[in-house]
Amino acid sequence: TTTTTTTTTTENLKNKITAIYKERSMWERTKAFPKEVTKLYHEVNRYYHIQDAAKNTPRNAWSLKISGIPRRQWEQQRQIWEDLWGVIPIVMGYVVVPIFGNAFMILGVYQPRLFLSRQFHSDSEQFLFAALDSQENQRELSKLAPQLEALLKAQNTHHDPMMVQTAREMELFQLFFSEDKPINWDSLQRSYLIQMAVANGVMRPSYPSAMKHLYNACPAWCLKRLLRQYAKNIVQDDYLLLQDGYHNSSNNNNNKDGEVMTTLELVEACLRRGIPVTDNTESMRESLTNHLLTIQKIREFVRDEKSLQEALELYTLHLPMVRSQSG
Repeated sequence: TTTTTTTTTTENLKNKITAIYKERSMWERTKAFPKEVTKLYHEVNRYYHIQDAAKNTPRNAWSLKISGIPRRQWEQQRQIWEDLWGVIPIVMGYVVVPIFGNAFMILGVYQPRLFLSRQFHSDSEQFLFAALDSQENQRELSKLAPQLEALLKAQNTHHDPMMVQTAREMELFQLFFSEDKPINWDSLQRSYLIQMAVANGVMRPSYPSAMKHLYNACPAWCLKRLLRQYAKNIVQDDYLLLQDGYHNSSNNNNNKDGEVMTTLELVEACLRRGIPVTDNTESMRESLTNHLLTIQKIREFVRDEKSLQEALELYTLHLPMVRSQSG
């Protein structure tokens, strides 16, 4: 019954999303493949040097920013490296292997979610694949709920309504920020780290069923490194979004300069933070704003940057579980 319900929900979501954008056929993806390889090359060439180019220019608008390059360009640079990790075997096979390289292309267009990056996806496919990843991540996160509940019950908590959004979020805050034996990365068991890696999709592709075997083969130090880098990127992105004022605007994720977060930027931001990706973009914008407001309150409360970093990484990765229980 659960499988049937999940399949129905997925199909309904697919129909709603593809009603917004035109979905491409396999033949259309095949015809577009060579141009999309070129697109990938140009994006790599453009964003790989984006920070160095700013540094080599004595006076520019970016040099005045504390964080360096603006949030949008920083996020594009992060994404390009993530994209390359997943797509490079297909592209290299297609480009390097004479004649038979077309087999790599066929494999990619047959399973675009698994083997190709966003440069090879239409807007519809990017939205749909993110929604499917979001559903799978939520299911995997739910498997960690009993262990997290046990950790929370062991803490003596009190709720300060000015601190975070809900009592459950306050319990989570005290779990990682408490001065009395807070939970840190070294205290998490390897089995817990594996499930965290699966649920967050820390490596591309973020297919839980496909990647679980790879994570099982990883030692604990490698899992911690992957999870910490994933969490650091979210923490840094939250900081940049707060600096740009995306949490203050009444115009749904406009920044202080009036720039609008596009739908696909919103989808990516929500996916990485464990906010459910659905066809209701207004609800997603509201959820992202609430997330940023919570992080802002924590940053204002915890001034010690050294203790803030690790605790905020753990808090950010665990927040989706508490958020779903509160909802």
